Amino acid sequence: MREDEEKEEKAKFLQILEKHFERQNKMINTFCAEMTNSNKLVFNQLRKVINKEEDVTDKAEESKPGTSGTSSVSDTGPTISDTDISPERKRWRPSIGSPRKEWFCHICQQSMNIKSRSSHLNSKTHNNLAALLNIYIL
Repeated sequence: MREDEEKEEKAKFLQILEKHFERQNKMINTFCAEMTNSNKLVFNQLRKVINKEEDVTDKAEESKPGTSGTSSVSDTGPTISDTDISPERKRWRPSIGSPRKEWFCHICQQSMNIKSRSSHLNSKTHNNLAALLNIYIL
């Protein structure tokens, strides 16, 4: 009789463990799916930014005047006009001479007030995304 009770307790314990692991698996799968989608968005944004920067660099190199035999280097370098910058980046880009009031987190893809920058960098969401990106990239 005591053996039957022990078997029932073990069976109940195993059922509880099984339910717990099922819940854990669901949570992990959901988290992984969300992070996969988030990573896809982040990497697509990074790809767009990189492509834009390559386009801007290519345009700047094409627009350099010919040196006609001289090997002097220009002090100004390539200039980037406002038409070369996407509207998305213009949104948070400060105008010349004005203090920067907004800051853009490239990891979280969020624009925010410059005063909330330090609290955002210490936030759990930002640190988790940064850690996952480091793991994914490495």
